[in-house]
Amino acid sequence: MKLSSRLAKLMRDKAKPTEGKPPAQENGRKFKLWHWALGALCLLVTGGGTWAVLKVFVWNKVPPELVGTWEVKDGPMKGGTFNFFPNGTLEIRSVQGPFIRARVAVDGKKLSTTTKNPSTLRDETRTSIIQDLTENSLVLELERGDVLKMVRRKQQ
Repeated sequence: MKLSSRLAKLMRDKAKPTEGKPPAQENGRKFKLWHWALGALCLLVTGGGTWAVLKVFVWNKVPPELVGTWEVKDGPMKGGTFNFFPNGTLEIRSVQGPFIRARVAVDGKKLSTTTKNPSTLRDETRTSIIQDLTENSLVLELERGDVLKMVRRKQQ
């Protein structure tokens, strides 16, 4: 069979509608708008779930009871504030001393505070003991033996 007769036969076969099968153009992988919307919704739900798990279980280094601003009522830093953030950051504002930013980690009753020494530029970690932690009061025993009694500052 010659090439021209083969081509003619293929053209005839292509022009004939096939019985029981949809046309070729509708049988293709053409995505409609709702396919894209469904895919985007799945990505949003997956991303939101991942973010929630990371926020609650991985990034949260400080117990929720400790998060917030605490005012020192008794001890060597009287009048100062401790501000604990859920991501493990602590900001200490003292009346007589400098502003201190630190990283904290809680392991049971031990509170580890890591700061950068400005003269040596090295990290220094100090350990305090949480003697009492309630909704409105916090008692910390510092490494040197000093005791800080704090109350939670009300949100404004």
